[in-house]
Amino acid sequence: MSPERFLAITSHQLRAMKQIKKKHVAVGVLANEATARVYEGGSNVLQVAAANEFGTTKIPQRSFLIMPQELKANEINNFIKIQLAKVLEGREVVQALGLIGTYAVNVSVDAFASGGFGRWEALSPKTISAKGSSAPLIDTGILKNSVTYEIR
Repeated sequence: MSPERFLAITSHQLRAMKQIKKKHVAVGVLANEATARVYEGGSNVLQVAAANEFGTTKIPQRSFLIMPQELKANEINNFIKIQLAKVLEGREVVQALGLIGTYAVNVSVDAFASGGFGRWEALSPKTISAKGSSAPLIDTGILKNSVTYEIR
């Protein structure tokens, strides 16, 4: 390897490491246009997200953010390691963070399709009758589609 090529590679790596120190990925139902959407009963997406993520006196906890991320932490961490290695090989930091954000969002979205990876409490017969489905947290798709990421 030529000295010029070595300098170019190490300069990129130094620049990338400085960027990585200053940036992170936020994943969840973020305060943006999606959270301004209002459900039929008057609650906005952020309120519905919080009620289901943490539970209330009337709604059992059905975590679609924290629990799935903890459950799949090893897979997510491995993906992060792969992306960081690719950054050191030349990938741009923002591109790698975007891929990490997309991966983490997909983990949360998978929770909706799998009933919280089989960990969510089943719906009550009354709720099933009222909504016509036994699938927890799946009615309009607004909440699921509001899970996103942001590079900060």
